[in-house]
Amino acid sequence: RTLALELARFGINVNCICPGLIKTPLYDALTEEQIAALVKAQPMGEIGKPSDIAQGVLFFVDDDAGYVTGQVIFICGGRSLWSSLSV
Repeated sequence: RTLALELARFGINVNCICPGLIKTPLYDALTEEQIAALVKAQPMGEIGKPSDIAQGVLFFVDDDAGYVTGQVIFICGGRSLWSSLSV
């Protein structure tokens, strides 16, 4: 947010996406037990897809979002709503 504040006067928008558990090669390294525990801990009960993150990026780069700066979008299936995760 500080960077967004500093760069706004130059017409530069700074935003952030905080991804949750997304099906990527890192996900593929997890055991079935780990995956089951992570899914259980997700409020939406599912694992995100790379396309879920892409949709957030598309929002930020859209011309209609030109007045958006200093914002954080959590694309995490609700995981950020919980304070801790024990797996």
